[in-house]
Amino acid sequence: MNIAGSPAAAVEKLLRLRELGADRVYLQLVDLRDLEHLELIAAEVLPHLR
Repeated sequence: MNIAGSPAAAVEKLLRLRELGADRVYLQLVDLRDLEHLELIAAEVLPHLR
């Protein structure tokens, strides 16, 4: 499964994976220099998964 789209879509997919029994997911950024992308994930996605 790919996790792409808006932060809300990413949260939805990640929560679905949790429902299916996943207890760990690795996210890969396309551009490791894109710190704004990393900050967006930290601010808009991760808080919904704790």
